[in-house]
Amino acid sequence: MNSDRYHFSTYEEKLLSNEEDREISARRNARKEEARRKADVRVPLPAEIIKGNAHERVSLGKPKAPRKKYNLKKLILAIGVLAIAAAFVINAGLKLTNLQLQKRDAEKELQSLKEKADSLAAELQEIDSDEYVENAARVELHMINDGEVMYIVNPQLNEEAEELEETVKTK
Repeated sequence: MNSDRYHFSTYEEKLLSNEEDREISARRNARKEEARRKADVRVPLPAEIIKGNAHERVSLGKPKAPRKKYNLKKLILAIGVLAIAAAFVINAGLKLTNLQLQKRDAEKELQSLKEKADSLAAELQEIDSDEYVENAARVELHMINDGEVMYIVNPQLNEEAEELEETVKTK
């Protein structure tokens, strides 16, 4: 009999556990149903609005985060700031290009001035030489050394003599 009693108590326990399980399951289902009801949102679709069926409920399942609406003023302001920044960058690029061209022109001018300075330095050395001074004194100032005799020829007579020589050579 002991075994019957034991068996009976086990069966009774099973019944109780099944009832408890049903109760827990019913509470869980009730909570789920309440969450679903809260998640149901009345959102009229464009077609429903046109047809006049906007009163129907639409279940979205889990509630989604609201979509961000972009403020038109902020968008225009951001575009304006970007345009101004782009203008500054382009302006800086143009200035840089202009400065590079000026630098290149200045370097070319510097090179030509260096070459001119070199040629003037060479001419100055030549002018400082004794031969150049003596030649300039003889030709431009009509000076002569001691013991030399200077002959001055009339340039007009010189031209006539050259013409006579040419006529004589041709005949």
